[in-house]
This record gives sequence, structure tokens and C-alpha cells, in this order.
Amino acid sequence: MWVFLLSALSYSLGIALIIFVIMQRKEPASTAAWILIIVTLPFIGVILYIWFGYGRIFRRVQLRKESNKEIADDLEQIEQTLIDYKIVPGEAPNIQVQSELIQVTEKNNGFSVTHGNSFQLLTEPEDVFTQLEDAIKSAKDSIHMEYYIFRRDKTGKRIRDLLAEAAGRGVEVRLLVDGVGSWTVGNVFMKPLKDAGAQSAKYLPVIFLGRPWHWNLRNHRKITIIDGSVGYIGSANIGDEYRKRSGHVTDFYDEQIKCEGPIVQQLQEVFAGDWFFSAGENLLLSDRYFPLPVRCGPTAGQVITSGPDDPRHTFHEMLCAAIHAANKSVRVVTPYFIPDQALIVALRTAAMKGVHVEIMLARFAPSFHERLIGFAGRSYYEDLLSYEIDIYEYLPGFLHAKSVIIDSAWASVGTANMDIRSFRLNFEVNINFYSQKTCSILTKDFEENLKHCEKIKLEEFRKRSYAKQCLENSLRVFSPIL
Repeated sequence: MWVFLLSALSYSLGIALIIFVIMQRKEPASTAAWILIIVTLPFIGVILYIWFGYGRIFRRVQLRKESNKEIADDLEQIEQTLIDYKIVPGEAPNIQVQSELIQVTEKNNGFSVTHGNSFQLLTEPEDVFTQLEDAIKSAKDSIHMEYYIFRRDKTGKRIRDLLAEAAGRGVEVRLLVDGVGSWTVGNVFMKPLKDAGAQSAKYLPVIFLGRPWHWNLRNHRKITIIDGSVGYIGSANIGDEYRKRSGHVTDFYDEQIKCEGPIVQQLQEVFAGDWFFSAGENLLLSDRYFPLPVRCGPTAGQVITSGPDDPRHTFHEMLCAAIHAANKSVRVVTPYFIPDQALIVALRTAAMKGVHVEIMLARFAPSFHERLIGFAGRSYYEDLLSYEIDIYEYLPGFLHAKSVIIDSAWASVGTANMDIRSFRLNFEVNINFYSQKTCSILTKDFEENLKHCEKIKLEEFRKRSYAKQCLENSLRVFSPIL
């Protein structure tokens, strides 16, 4: 009797949930993956969807949209102060990929391309953290930091204590961390900041007796803004593993960008929006955090953001448009590679018209979950290798950098991976460069890293064991939700 009732309940819940999943009108691959889980794992599939699925994030997405609307007018007023720095039609670059991407991103993203910026690429971890620490020490008015992962280790304590020292000398300090990525960071760890007068907040925090944590809708951004005039953005979080290189395959390789000029104001706007949603304080009402930008260099650039609160999937659309616009070369660096069909078609089409397409990926991963993503990503290799697309795997450590370079004339660097999670489920931020000089620096770094990679050859790759092929293709089915 009990077996019959449980079976009936299981089937009823499964059918109801499948109908609910279908009515969400999400990506077909993701919908199919969830239906498969619900059908093959009775009860467990229902629990997994309730915990991880799209339905659970709907209300939170709506809350973020409402938050964005509340400060939309204030953001528009702040953006007007950049009018003298924006690229006007007569100044638009005559390089095809640059002109096409300006049209796509400004219509889709909201941030304008500005000139007068300077950029510095940092790839050595000690340089990244030394510069960051020096910037915190030299801050005079405000420090705004936003990170997905902020560890309680030696590096995290060092940054925390420097922030507390800055607050103690009168600098306004605000630290925003993600509720899941930094779930171990609690009130005890933050107490020195609070005692010094600094502010901290969590983005959708974990509340074990209230709101449960959710794997989706995470703030994956990693930015620092000093005095509203110097910005840092890249793939490195705050933690020992991002600072040290011990010669082990789990060492992280990251890319960090230091920027100055009007583009820093756009980074400040990103932080202000996230801070308002998390802490309820509207920083856009004060000119203090948005000083008049100073031209610091010749480079044109823009900030681009993407997140589940925007149905346009800005980063994904930009990436596909950039690859379609390529005439000479496409260079991609990403640790996680879970493309959808649109991206696969864009890459293969570029290769067929003679564009040299190179993709650099991570060979090794530091965690079990990341290794699963790696196996799923390898299931796409043959789809691309057969079109003479070059795929390389980085060997010295865990390749954690995220960048795209098109025709050595346009590039995007930041926090977004080339996977479904970054395209649709996480809040991300990148900087786009419309500069051959800046792209040449990124290209040089790419070519230097190629020396430490193994090129994947199609015939040899096809000889991998049947067990590996089964594992890769099985994980591919679930790749939209990994």
C-alpha cells in the first residue's frame, strides 16, 4: 500500500514539475536536461529542481529587476556626465570588428564606448596583489570591492586588515561578497571591518533557517574601485590559491586589468547597482563616488555586464557577434567551455571562411565539480577540431583567465567564462577594448602561454578510451546545468 502511494506521489510530482519546467520557456537543452533528471531520479530529481532549478530563482530575478528600476534614473544622470568622453559617430573606428561591436554592445548593454582610458595587464599573482594592496594603502576617499570568493585565509585576512586600516584613517570602505562563493565569511571575520567603521554586505546570503542557498543567480563579479578613479577587474578572487604559485598543477593562472579614465566610472556604476540591491544604500545620489573623469590614455573601452535579470543575455550575444565579425583571427581563453549551438555555429562558420580560430582551455582543475565541467567541455572538441579549429590545453596549472581577442583589434577581458552559467545564470562583468595596441599586449600574452600548452590533435583525441567518451557525452547531456 505504502509503495503504491509513494509511486503515485512520485509520478504526480514528476508530471506536475515537468509541465512547470516546460512552461518556463527556457533553453531547450536545459529544459531537456531537467526533464531527464526528473524522470530518471524520482523524488531526488524533484528536490534537485526545487533547489537548483530555474523556478527557484524567478522571484529573486524579479527582485533584482525591481531594484534596477529604482535606481535607473539615477544611473542615467550619472551616465550623462560621460558625454564628453563618448565615441560619437564621426569618431567611430574604421576597423570592421570595432565598428560592428560598438553598434551591438551599445544597443544591448547600455554602457557607451569611451575614449581617454589607460589599461595595464597583470598576470603575475604577486603583482596583482601587491598593486591591489598598494592601492588600498593609498586610497584617500573611498574603496569599493566586490568579489565572488573572499577567503578567510592569510590573503583574505591581509586584505581585510588593510581595508580596516583604511577605514580607520577616514576612507569610506564597502566590501560586497557573494553569499555562496564566500559563504564561510561571517560576522566574526568581518568584525574588524565593522569596528573600524567599514561596511560589508553579502549578495543573496545563505540563511540556513530561512532562505536556502542557491547555486544560480550568483554574483561572479570581481572588481575594486579606488577613489572613483582607479579600477581593477579580472578573474582573480581573494584567497591564497590566487596569490601563490607553488609549481603544482592546481596553481591558478589569472588575468587582471588595472584601468584609469572614464571607464572606471562605469565600474563604479556596476558596484553601485549591486550594492543597492544587497545593502539598500544608493551611492548614485552622491557625486563623491563619481568624480569628473580625467583622460589617462588613448584607449577606447567600455564596461559590459550580463546577468539573469537581463533576458537579452548580453555577453552571449556579444560573443557570437564578435566571432561572426572576425576576418582574421579569434583567440579564446577560458577555463570552462560549455558552448551552446549558436556559439558552435559561430566558431565553425568563422573557421570555414578562413578565420584562424584558437581556443585555450584548462587541462587540470582544482575541484571535483570543475573536473566534471572539464569532461563535459571535452565532449565538444570533435565538433570543432573537425573544422580545423585549434584547441590547446594549458599544462602548468589551472587556467582561470577569461578573455577573447578578435582580429587583434577588439578584445574582452573580465569574469565571464564561455559556458551556459556565465551566459545566463551568473552576474558577470567584462571590459571591452577597441584598441590594436591593447590587443597586441593580450595577443603577446596568449602566444606566450601557447608555449605551455598541448595542442589537441583530432586523430589522437579520437583514440581516447570508450569509458572516457561515455563519461564526456553523459556529462554533456547535463552540461546546461553544471
